Amino acid sequence: MLSCDELLTSSRLNVSLGSAGLSCDFGFFTVIDGYSGMARYSYSLLALIFAGIVFLAISCGPGVQPTGPGEALSEEFETLNRQIADANRSPKTRFEAAWLLLGKRNPRVNDALRKYLGDSSNPGAQLAVARAITMLGSADESFVPPLLKMLTGEEPSVRQAGANALVTYKSPAVARELIAIARGQNRDVAVRVATIDALHRVVTKRYIQTLIDLLTDPVPAVRLASAESLARLTNIRTFGADARRWQTWWGINRDKTQVQWLAALAQSLTRSRSALETQNAMLRDRLVKAKQNIYDATGEEQKQAILLEMLKDSISDIRLLGITLIDRRVAANQPIEPKLAQSVGTLLDDEDPRIRQAVAMLKANLAEPGTAEVLLRRLGVELRPAVRVGLLTALGQLKAPQARQAVQAAISSKDVAQARAGAGALARIAEALPLAGKEQSAAAKVLQERYDQAVASQNALELREALLRAMGVVGDASISGTLVKALKDPAGVIRLAAVNGLARLQAKDAANEIASLAGDPDRGVRQAVITALISLGGDKFLKTILQRTDPQVEPDQAVRKQALEGVLAHCQRADAATLETILKLLNSPSEADDSHVRILSLYVAALRRENPKSAKLPGALQALGDALSLAGRADEAAAVLEELYNLTLADKSKAGLARTRKVWLAYVRALLQANNPAVAQALAKQADPAAYNQALLLLLARVDTLLKDPSDPSKKTAATILIQAALKELPKKLSAKRKAKLQEQLEDH
Repeated sequence: MLSCDELLTSSRLNVSLGSAGLSCDFGFFTVIDGYSGMARYSYSLLALIFAGIVFLAISCGPGVQPTGPGEALSEEFETLNRQIADANRSPKTRFEAAWLLLGKRNPRVNDALRKYLGDSSNPGAQLAVARAITMLGSADESFVPPLLKMLTGEEPSVRQAGANALVTYKSPAVARELIAIARGQNRDVAVRVATIDALHRVVTKRYIQTLIDLLTDPVPAVRLASAESLARLTNIRTFGADARRWQTWWGINRDKTQVQWLAALAQSLTRSRSALETQNAMLRDRLVKAKQNIYDATGEEQKQAILLEMLKDSISDIRLLGITLIDRRVAANQPIEPKLAQSVGTLLDDEDPRIRQAVAMLKANLAEPGTAEVLLRRLGVELRPAVRVGLLTALGQLKAPQARQAVQAAISSKDVAQARAGAGALARIAEALPLAGKEQSAAAKVLQERYDQAVASQNALELREALLRAMGVVGDASISGTLVKALKDPAGVIRLAAVNGLARLQAKDAANEIASLAGDPDRGVRQAVITALISLGGDKFLKTILQRTDPQVEPDQAVRKQALEGVLAHCQRADAATLETILKLLNSPSEADDSHVRILSLYVAALRRENPKSAKLPGALQALGDALSLAGRADEAAAVLEELYNLTLADKSKAGLARTRKVWLAYVRALLQANNPAVAQALAKQADPAAYNQALLLLLARVDTLLKDPSDPSKKTAATILIQAALKELPKKLSAKRKAKLQEQLEDH
């Protein structure tokens, strides 16, 4: 066994050990404390490695000096003594009493504790004293006989505690006794297993050798216990109970020095910690899923009671789940009981920063009266940057004007995330309640100064984007120069924010600079440019915008669509001259294109409104009628062409008559395309024989076409309606032969 002096000398470390909530056995390898029912490592790696060294230093060094055999003890002894003896006391209280007494190193105390160890009628006291010895290290040698009796006796509840205490003794005689018990094939197997289990707590070559030798013991329980102790001691889990592999490993490691052993321990502890953390994370995930499954399977009337329990759970992951589920209820407009909402508020002071952050956003979603003030108070004392970000974001969501000073202060923070959240919150607050005067100037100054700092640091793109967006909302003219300069930034998100900011500022003097980005490589920037130019430039930039509707110029369909929609929005308030210009600038539009039809309709409407006798109206009507026909909107085309036909009737010249006949035939074609029976009335009114004959042939051809497809009942119905209309409206204009054919078609179908 390595001596205390050797270990302390080789380590060259001065480590102090506190009693910060240790809740399990304290050995050379691990220090584990309680965490909501799950084990987790709570000390640094060095503390883990040298916990055993400190343990030995405590037991070997001067520690707490004895008070002396003749020195009177205070009433504390009597109090603690009664606590150990009292079976009604909790195990924790009895252990703490024994631990305090044992630390006094007093003969009178030792006599009392030794009696408790030997009193088999009070196993609770035996356990308390044995665990105290395990915690503080080897005590008075007179404790060894009763501890051995606890280990080898018939009471199973104290057996392991006795073994754990005995391995803390450095006496060669105790070590020999423990090894003999572990090896003793005539011993009770349970006693051997308890001893073997305790041996993993101390690094001694004799104990390791014993454990490896026992891997070949004829008793399976002994072999398994030895393998488990070796695995816990070395953190090697892959060897199992394979004696040959362990022997090979021991042959390599048997002659290592103290320093080499400590280095190996460091690696072992790192692996063990990582594995434990992974296991704990998996267990927490399973627990959270199980809780959510219970919630999902519970009726609505009980759900809020379950959520209330979750918020009070000792495990932070469960509390966080409760917050998440409540947030979902709020998003789904489901009711939240006042008691539940009140419990949410108490978690703003939760120890887990994740919960405080989530609660901040939930409080904003609940939007109860006074929420802004509550969040501001928490912001004033909150130290965690991530939680402060959540609080600032929540205040922005509330658009609380009383938070303006606080969020402006956050913009100046050196922490990028907090500054970004502050800028976002300021933008939302100013959007809800526009700033003016000194408030506007002060906000603009803060934004400008922080933006200059961010630019100088050549990073924090998201921060600069948020600052530029806030500049646009705050709306102070002093910052327009910064926005214009940002149009040339290499980052697309910065150019986008600058364009949007200038559009909000209505900075018309910057329209040309914005227009230069119409072909920007970033799609979002191009879309923002289109919106900005329509807002700022009006007719001046129509050509630039219309170019983005051309697939040969603009490859992205979404951008082309936005350009068209922007043009159409502008057309709604444009005059006839502007609309005519737009139609000329359209990049070879398809006449069947809906946007082209809409602009033509607006152009026709503007001409009617401005000058019903305009010479341009007939041409506009013709273009609109043709476009509607190509778009399959025959009924609308017929109405437009009828209007055009009525306008052409006034021209009695030869050319005018020819034009009138052409328009009328186009009108008839539109009626027939729509299967409109009004076509028969139009033919009945037509006095021009040539025009009538042409139209009649078109009608008969349409009927034949419809009847050729018997699989479509709607076509048969349309043909029947057209035949009936012709027979009714044209009885004198139809020849007997044609009338008979139409009658035959009607009867056959």
